[in-house]
Amino acid sequence: SLPIEITSCEIAIYNSLGQIIQTTQASKNRSEIFSKQIDVANISSGLYFLFIKNNNSYIKNTTFIKM
Repeated sequence: SLPIEITSCEIAIYNSLGQIIQTTQASKNRSEIFSKQIDVANISSGLYFLFIKNNNSYIKNTTFIKM
């Protein structure tokens, strides 16, 4: 298969109940690196799941705890 050029991706944050809390888009910067700051100041303390996907394929997922 041919390599696929990824130019943007979607970032989604879910709570522990599986509800979407926040979504945003990220694009490559001039250095061809994805970079995005996400403000989580407005969400409650707890466990969250962050998913990064492109064209319905998950690129990365991680969990984080908001204190």
